Amino acid sequence: MAHNYPAEVSAIKISDEEKLRTNAQFIYTALEEEGIFEAQTLGEVTATVTNFCSKLEATGLYDSVVVELGKDNNVDAERHNIQVEVNIQEKKWYKIFVGAGIKQQGLGMSEASQLGALPKAQFESSATLSNMRGCTDSTSVSYTIDQTSTPTFAVSHDAPSNVIIGDLDHTSYRAMVDTIDFEHARSYKEFQRSASFRLSNSRAGSPFLAQGIWKSVEWTTTWRDLLPCRFMNAPFACDASPNVISECGPSLKSSVIIDYRLNGVLLDNRLAPTKGFDYSINAELAGPPGDVGFAKVSKFISCHVPLNFLDLSLHASLAAGMVRPIEFCGACKNTVSISDRFFVGGPLQLRGFEPAGVGPRADEGVGALGGDSLGGELYYTSTIAASIPFPIAKIKDSGARLMGFANFGTLTGWGVPLKYIAEGTRASVGIGFVCPTPLGRVEATYAAPIKYGPRDKREAAQFGFGFIFG
Repeated sequence: MAHNYPAEVSAIKISDEEKLRTNAQFIYTALEEEGIFEAQTLGEVTATVTNFCSKLEATGLYDSVVVELGKDNNVDAERHNIQVEVNIQEKKWYKIFVGAGIKQQGLGMSEASQLGALPKAQFESSATLSNMRGCTDSTSVSYTIDQTSTPTFAVSHDAPSNVIIGDLDHTSYRAMVDTIDFEHARSYKEFQRSASFRLSNSRAGSPFLAQGIWKSVEWTTTWRDLLPCRFMNAPFACDASPNVISECGPSLKSSVIIDYRLNGVLLDNRLAPTKGFDYSINAELAGPPGDVGFAKVSKFISCHVPLNFLDLSLHASLAAGMVRPIEFCGACKNTVSISDRFFVGGPLQLRGFEPAGVGPRADEGVGALGGDSLGGELYYTSTIAASIPFPIAKIKDSGARLMGFANFGTLTGWGVPLKYIAEGTRASVGIGFVCPTPLGRVEATYAAPIKYGPRDKREAAQFGFGFIFG
């Protein structure tokens, strides 16, 4: 067979090399790392070339990447030598965007709801310089301002890493100035100035945008200042509970984050799965030189089983997390800041409850309606569901499904007996519509809480957006 035909690469040629921004040595190195000089058959050469093209195309910096294989006439004719000719068409070296979008405090409504923050409309502008160093690097500057006139400024640089650890071969540098609005649930805003360095296996800006498994190690340092809400007619008086006011003020957080996500590679549909398995784990350790110290771990797992009956599928998921303060011999505080705790409630997580709608809460009187949400150090949420395709063909073809579900979950702190954690579990049942879109998973649900606390905030009809089945 042709694929088993003996072949070795003896030469690499780059078409119009002098016109390209992409560095020739970068192309040679990329092909060598794919093992093109170790290939012994035509099939092996073709496989390495295909991987090389796929990786370059995935950067989004090229209009086309074409590699042609031909006979190398500069060597002994009796040998099976091949010349590889690389033909690259580059995109413009700059990209400017001005428009509107949605500001999420997180990576989707499900993540934002865990923080107790709501999405906002915003004006967006950004400029990106591509491939200026010739190694598929990109540098971006962005400025946004939301509907409350809160600005965000960010600078980032992404490039292949000079130091490769396993398959972590991409580096990202980021600096950001932002203000996160938690007034809806916690009665304060958090002003942040942060800088981070990340080593990952993908150039995607966030794990949910990566195609395939995501692995990353990140160091980040953030100077943050918690600013309590104030009364409009008395700006020197705080409209926040004493619990929140005691947490306000500046702090310095320095942490290392390890993140691993299957990202739906074992699912038939990442956003509206009917078959397969998904898993993720995130671990964070914060400590000196910052004054915030803790160890934090969160996990997610889901399983989906199709049945040979009406295209019915059964679904189950479980998310859980814990955070524990670490003093580091007195260098850090012995409590977990409200900004680092977990919050539970909202769409794609614990349906039937408002974002940050369950768990410890401050006394009513000042602050958020019903009392400020204070978060917790231990949580779990779980979903059991069944779904069928949407009955209308045109909508069904998009992957849309109808589902019935039951949600369970709770949020608490350390020192609470397991018996009371079980007794404090909230529960809801409901129905909903789910549809995968190019922007993520969209769902509309109606849920009735059947077990809840006396101060929980409930919400029957909800609209959710995210990237995983929750």
